[in-house]
Amino acid sequence: MLANLASTAPSIDASRLQQIQAKLTELNSSLARLTGLLALREDSAHQPIDALQRQSSTQLQQLERLYEMARYNRLGASLGQRGLLPLLDRAYQGDVAPGQMQSHLRLNWYRHLLAHAYAHADPLRRFDRQAHESAISEFRRLDMALFRQTQERLVLQHFRQLPSGGAGEMEILRREMNKKRRHLPIRQLLAQAGRAVQKIKPVFMMSPMSVATYLQPGDLEFDLVIFDEASQVRVVDAFGPLLRARQAVVVGDTRQMPPTDFFNKSLELGEEEAEISSTADIESILNMFLAKGAPESWLRWHYRSRHESLILVSNREFYDNKLFIFPSPGLNPQARGLLFHHLPDTVYERGTTRTNPDEARAVAQAVMRHARETPSLTLGVVAFSTAQRDCILQELEALRQEDSSCEAFFSDDQLEGFFVKNLENVQGDERDVIMISIGYGRTAEGNLSRNFGPINSEGGQRRLNVLITRARLAMEVFSNFTAKDLTIAADTPVGVKALREFLHYAAQRDQERRPAA
Repeated sequence: MLANLASTAPSIDASRLQQIQAKLTELNSSLARLTGLLALREDSAHQPIDALQRQSSTQLQQLERLYEMARYNRLGASLGQRGLLPLLDRAYQGDVAPGQMQSHLRLNWYRHLLAHAYAHADPLRRFDRQAHESAISEFRRLDMALFRQTQERLVLQHFRQLPSGGAGEMEILRREMNKKRRHLPIRQLLAQAGRAVQKIKPVFMMSPMSVATYLQPGDLEFDLVIFDEASQVRVVDAFGPLLRARQAVVVGDTRQMPPTDFFNKSLELGEEEAEISSTADIESILNMFLAKGAPESWLRWHYRSRHESLILVSNREFYDNKLFIFPSPGLNPQARGLLFHHLPDTVYERGTTRTNPDEARAVAQAVMRHARETPSLTLGVVAFSTAQRDCILQELEALRQEDSSCEAFFSDDQLEGFFVKNLENVQGDERDVIMISIGYGRTAEGNLSRNFGPINSEGGQRRLNVLITRARLAMEVFSNFTAKDLTIAADTPVGVKALREFLHYAAQRDQERRPAA
């Protein structure tokens, strides 16, 4: 505005100039008071009259936005007190999208922490990358050399203790090896020549049922018996191996699958059996050893997952955040972590097929896409029910008949071949990529029940824990509902609560990955 008009308009009457000057002073005062009341950042009092007139006209046309403007400036003042005004300026200028401000702030905060660590931590400040990588390379070379030397030493030691001679148990073995037919049953052979067999093959890998079937009590004794997946071995089945060994090592996880009929039944468990299963109450050999106070060691290094998101929910829900994975940023571009595919237009046919056909089709299409684009990565598909598993297999078979270019990916001669399984049968499996089809979900009427098959049964959280820890690089979840749709009550099974947390994190991470609109 004008502070003194006398020098610029000498022809105007002095009294008239005083009146204009008074009006301008009054206007400047009003503008200053308005700027303060609205917390406006612009100093309107020093703008030309024509600019002020245009601005006033615009403001009169957009009076409803005055509240937004004042709120924006109050927030700006608050950010300014915290030293964050540059971030707001960048957002105001369009350099940072509003939806990305939180991520942008977090990124800058981490950068500051990193810079602070490099500036104040001597080990980081003096870190020599070339020397470090050279030490790693030398360690790997020496470790591999030691491994091979140990192999050779064990082979030599084993060779020196091989039985010799042609009489006794060796005579029985040579006679059986030269037979064309009518061989002795394995149980009888081990009873008659078991010590010689044990010297030739000092390590037996057997199931508890095989021990009872082939090893007569008292015939053979072992220095050590190791139970793997001990949480699935019932105590009654473990007595036989324990009685044949001097020491025992029990390896297992009480937070994963409880004992089942795995060793007594070759058929897969069906959905109906899983829903009424009460095996979670059966005590395993692992529980017995823990109850007896046997020495215990936690394996805290999670070797499988190459991305933190693949283990985060299990680590938080089941392991009290005690697990950690090795950092591997940038080592594998395929380590995408947890991905979520929300399919709200699909329908769970609860009263008829008990499947979600459109979801199964989406999973089958994703499998074919994986086979075409990343065939070098192993893949497994898991459905919550046997019905959904069969539906996925049907959809996949139809797509394979239309496009046979990927048949090599589905061949059975691979060490870690492609599979489609139901929830009850994935213990021990692991693949680079795992796809999960919930199957259950909203019906055509929009109803969503809280029945998710095996997850609802007692110990269902163990089954879920097994499932969501199977992937090395990526895990894709397909569902027609989200965690927000799943209500939790006091009587909700623990497995369903864990499922809700898993879906919540999957959707949250998917939202963070998507670029802001």
